[in-house]
Amino acid sequence: MQETLKKLKDSNNELRREIRQRVLGEDLDGLDLNDLTILEQHMQDSLTVVRERKVILLHSFCV
Repeated sequence: MQETLKKLKDSNNELRREIRQRVLGEDLDGLDLNDLTILEQHMQDSLTVVRERKVILLHSFCV
């Protein structure tokens, strides 16, 4: 039971860390190269979506 509790606490702490990193932009020092690469790709994908929406909005105002 103690071992299960420790695993759950560790999992909880890891999830909290990930939430802080992704939502609040904190603790990027704890990320390894793979995590940073994935984060960079997510940011690039999000930027692409924002730029596409901007173009659509600009075209709708010009028409």
